[in-house]
Amino acid sequence: MTIDGVSIIIPPNTLAFLDGQTPKESVQIEIREVFNKSNMILSGLGTTSNGRLLESYGMIELLATSGGKDLKIRDGGSIRVTIPNKSNSYDGELFYGQESSNILNWNYADTTKDTTVVVETLRPMSDDLASVKRTTYRFVNGLREFVSDTLFTIKYGWRGDSASADFATGFPKEYEFEVTKLGWINCDRFIEVNDKVDLEIELKAYSQPIGYLVFSDINSVMQILFDEKGKTIAKNLPNNYEVDLIVIDNIKGDIMWTKQNIKIGSATKLSLQTQKTTENELRSELKKLDR
Repeated sequence: MTIDGVSIIIPPNTLAFLDGQTPKESVQIEIREVFNKSNMILSGLGTTSNGRLLESYGMIELLATSGGKDLKIRDGGSIRVTIPNKSNSYDGELFYGQESSNILNWNYADTTKDTTVVVETLRPMSDDLASVKRTTYRFVNGLREFVSDTLFTIKYGWRGDSASADFATGFPKEYEFEVTKLGWINCDRFIEVNDKVDLEIELKAYSQPIGYLVFSDINSVMQILFDEKGKTIAKNLPNNYEVDLIVIDNIKGDIMWTKQNIKIGSATKLSLQTQKTTENELRSELKKLDR
């Protein structure tokens, strides 16, 4: 088990060289974990799937080598990855990372297509009674659809026992996936966006900038790429979400950055100027995003 509580089980003879041959020497496993927004930015990662916004419950890069050569999961094989449910969520799903247009895109693994999920929210009324709201959702092609709500009262014996409360609400303690590909994997949920807006951004000075929209209330980071004129249009953004707009650049060897707190939709065009900083100062400022 890793520092962040990730567990990985690799059955015998699961890993192979890219040509399908079985390794004869020892196998080295490399794991990198990303659970918060600052580490997403420092790792150059975002949370979108083909332009659709995701919320991440935990990202993992899992690599394997033997004798200095890359390994893969053998055709038809899988490894078991367990990710702790730190957010007390119920709708995490498996995504695989794939490099696309200089951004790591998350491809939906289609693991919970056309399934139904029942969530119970428990609220204590007294020492012996609790109100329960039972909500049923249906997942179709990765999108959650509301089905019904049911309200009822149970005898619970509420004594402030948080462990019992967690069990009663039905939140899984962890997410367990059968993973068939090495590389980046992500436990996410789709953010349903109905009201969408665009934002035009222009930089006053730039070299090779990359931008990030860091969402305040969800564990989501949207990457933004600029053209050769330092301009971009971020499309299909969720209206009325509060975000920190961050741009990081390197101009003539200097680390440059800017941060601006905005509510999406409050402005349609922004002009930004980056300022010089140090690596330590940048890391310290990004850490504040993990609130």
